[in-house]
Amino acid sequence: VRRLCNNCKRKDVPTKKEQAMIETALKSMPAPYKNYKKEIEVFRATGCNVCNTIGYKGRVGIFEAFLIDDAIEKLILENPSEAEIRKEAKRQGMLTLFEDGILKVLNGMTSMEELARVAGEEE
Repeated sequence: VRRLCNNCKRKDVPTKKEQAMIETALKSMPAPYKNYKKEIEVFRATGCNVCNTIGYKGRVGIFEAFLIDDAIEKLILENPSEAEIRKEAKRQGMLTLFEDGILKVLNGMTSMEELARVAGEEE
């Protein structure tokens, strides 16, 4: 995803839709993230001379990775659907692309608009 320009990013209150998306994502995350205590803030791209009025400068990765343990290995051998593998990986504590992106939004690295553009809304 594009990284917000550190020179001009603007702190903002999330819209009701963004707030709901963030809260839903946080609830589905493993324990360390599930109990997010800070006030939820998002950042917006504004644009300045440093970023050529785009509001973004550089990129940051969002990732989805999981360990192939015995349970996943056994599942793979059964020719599972993507949904079945995802379910087992989530049980292990995997963060989805969208959830990793939410953490980067909360840390002021990217915007909700950019996350939605790249990873879409999770269902």
